[in-house]
Amino acid sequence: MEKGLQKPTTGMILGKFMPPHLGHQYLVDLARSYVDSLTVLVCSIQSEPITGDFCYHWMRRTFADVNVVHVTDENPQQPKDNADFWQICYESIRRVLPTGPDYVFASENYGWQLATILGASYIPVDHARISGTQVRQNTLANWHYIPPYFMRRVCIFWSESTGKSMLRQNLANYYNTVYVSEYARGLLDFKGGPCDFTNIPP
Repeated sequence: MEKGLQKPTTGMILGKFMPPHLGHQYLVDLARSYVDSLTVLVCSIQSEPITGDFCYHWMRRTFADVNVVHVTDENPQQPKDNADFWQICYESIRRVLPTGPDYVFASENYGWQLATILGASYIPVDHARISGTQVRQNTLANWHYIPPYFMRRVCIFWSESTGKSMLRQNLANYYNTVYVSEYARGLLDFKGGPCDFTNIPP
């Protein structure tokens, strides 16, 4: 290697990102500013309440300049689940990341051990941040941590001439958002008949 030239640094983040939230975004932003090349492993198992495909594609779209890899090995989720937990974790990582990384970035205590088994340095990032578990357990209370890939929608359903249109407008004004026109009126005027179950969308 020529004098003055340094080997490019590599970093890794591992997580479920279930769901992806602003804490994850901060973690990735910091890591990719720290190393020359960053790999994010999105790890999922089939029994999770949010699909791994969703988390993987969201991370891939959001961080297009990062190597995002979906790991679908049905591994134990905690060290207490299997005596060989860390060896299993190591083997899963090495299948998609044969060498490196120089640095492991994480916001949870497992980061220390993960870096050790990979022969990397550990960079702890805001261990006190919000977690995906907290977001799942109380989504509305933690809504401000969720990027705008989810939308809150309100459906007002009742009989005619009960004030739905006025309520719709008042709610939209209060929450500083938009509203859509009544669905049934335009449909039934066009149809020229009563509403039945076939007119109600799933």
